This record gives sequence, structure tokens and C-alpha cells, in this order.
Amino acid sequence: MPFKLGYKTIEMCREMNVPCTAAFHLAPENITSTIYLNKSKTVNGVLWHNFYNQTYRYVKHIHTPSQMIANQLVEHNYHATLHVISNGFNDIFRFNPEEKPTIFKDKIVICFVGRFSREKRHDLIVKAVNACKHREQIQLVFAGKGPTKKHIMKMAEKLPNYPLFTFLSRPQLVSLFNYADLYIHPADIEIEGMSCLEAIACGCVPIVGDSPKSATSQFVCHEQGLFKHGDYKDLADKIDWWIDHPKELQEQRTKSAEHAQKFTLEKSMNHYVKMFEEAIKDWDKDYVGTDKNKAIPTTIINPYI
Repeated sequence: MPFKLGYKTIEMCREMNVPCTAAFHLAPENITSTIYLNKSKTVNGVLWHNFYNQTYRYVKHIHTPSQMIANQLVEHNYHATLHVISNGFNDIFRFNPEEKPTIFKDKIVICFVGRFSREKRHDLIVKAVNACKHREQIQLVFAGKGPTKKHIMKMAEKLPNYPLFTFLSRPQLVSLFNYADLYIHPADIEIEGMSCLEAIACGCVPIVGDSPKSATSQFVCHEQGLFKHGDYKDLADKIDWWIDHPKELQEQRTKSAEHAQKFTLEKSMNHYVKMFEEAIKDWDKDYVGTDKNKAIPTTIINPYI
């Protein structure tokens, strides 16, 4: 991470001549969205620059969890070999369909797992469900904590079925994903979207916003699984489409679980090993990316393409 612990570790590695790599898991917008400045090019630009100058200029190999964030590093002139590797999902998340709990037996269960924060856009889900023609049948389940939770709970009072707000253990998440009908991921900013990956691994069909700063669309394999970013009416239409097509929904559960197998933890570990081996061979303790005589061209290695 581009903070003191991270750059001090790199400093120690250079002093001791120990090869090291870095990872890019935090976009500036993840920080600025909490202070309503995520659309400020100036503020975000300063953070992109500072992250590079403090941390990433001193390593030749950077792990990025998605192609989307790798492209952004290229746009911001990060000099490195960028390795696109999913964080990978734990094999506890597997497709094993369950019966819905009695209280949800006659409901269409739609879930979203994520921190309650502005960029996650829980508000879009509430608005969309309220605009659905099937709104009376829909039961929302929100799992997570965060600063916007009370606001979303207040918004949700207008729904015919009040959402379940909870915090779940890993086994409970596996159960939820296996009986839920749909998983919605509407985030503005998302470097990968692990909860969505875990959901599809359990066969829960996703509907994902097509935000240019969200990589989660990579987990969608059906045209009705994408909605226009920030458009709750389009999201409502997609929800209604899946409810109106139960056969397609059932077929897509299997396809989603199969698609997730590209991103298993075991496969990710194999990609990591290759990155580390390359970084060891390519180690230069004096490397500084902004040195015009030493800066390497930025390249992307994506084993998923």
C-alpha cells in the first residue's frame, strides 16, 4: 500500500538487496469519495502522483487485481510491468444450491455485500427495487458495515419489504449466495469486487453497473447482467427481466459458477509465483522509475486474456 509501512518496507528491501514487488489495491477515488471529492481531477491527480513518487516508482513489478486498474496505471504514467492477477476466491465458496429460509420462501432474494460507503451506491439498489414492477416480491439483504448504513436504512423504509441489514460470517455468506436469486453490484469505484466473485462462485447471478472505474463487470457473462452506471431505472428493468425469465436465471446460475473458476485462489497463486520469479530475475535495488535513463516501458501481463 502507498503508505508509510509500504514505502518503509521497500526502503529496507533496497538497503538489504532483497527483491520486492508492490500491489495496487487502493485507487485515489476510494479515498476522495468519502469527502465528496471523487470527481475532482486535481485532487485525485495529486494522489496518483504522490502514490507513485512515494512507493511505486521504486519497484519494477506491480500486481493489479484487474485489467481496469492496470489501464489506469498506464494512463497515469506508472513505469512498471503490471501483472493482472485476481485476488482469487476461497474454495469454501462453491455452487451448492439451498432452499430459501422459511421467511424468504415466497420472495425474490436480492443481495449485496459491501461496506456502506458512498461509492458502493446502496442507494441505487433501494431506488431500483422501489421502481420494479415486482417490488412486492423482492426481499433485499445487505451485509456489511459503514458510515452510510443509517442513511440507507432510512431510505429503505419506503420499500414494501424492509431489507435485512446484517453482518455475516463466511459460512453464512456461502449459504446466502446459494439461495439468493440475484447479486447486485452498483459501485462507482471498484478495483476488483471480491464479494461479487464469491457470489458468482456460488451460482448467484450478478447485475453489475458499467462504471468505467469499476472492474466488476469482468464477472458478468450475460447481456442482462450489466446496467447503465448510476441509472436506477435501467437497474430496475434488469431486475424485472430476470424475474420474468426464471428459466434463463436458473441456467445462468450454472454458467456464472463455471465462469468464476477462472479466478480461483489456486490459479491466482500460480500467477503470483510467476510474477515473483520474474521480479527476482529482474531485481535492481537502485531502480527509480522517474529516472529517464533507467525507467522501463510500462507493460501489462494479463493471463486471463
